[in-house]
Amino acid sequence: MDIKTQIDEMILKARQAQRLFESYNQEQVDALVKAIAKVVYDNAKPFAKMAVEETRMGVYEDKIKKNEGKSKIIWNNLKDKKSVGVISRNEETGITEVARPVGVVGAITPCTNPIVTPM
Repeated sequence: MDIKTQIDEMILKARQAQRLFESYNQEQVDALVKAIAKVVYDNAKPFAKMAVEETRMGVYEDKIKKNEGKSKIIWNNLKDKKSVGVISRNEETGITEVARPVGVVGAITPCTNPIVTPM
């Protein structure tokens, strides 16, 4: 399979996941974000090993610390934050902010931080 076909398939799967994700309530989103953080934390060592082997950059022990530390920081920063539906209303200006998934995001992940940057 060529690279274009692979990318097209990944985008299709991501759009299918987005449609499902759009129906999630706040509790479901929080559970998903927590699960992602836990997977990164629990797999800090194998992820660090893969990152160092694949990129031939960085120090294994430092990557472990980064994976563990950043996964905790990201989770603690995101937990208890409203991210679904109406997230704020300003009665003075009449502005209401509504959070929802808007599309598939594609990015080149930096080789110096390939695990927690996508997280």
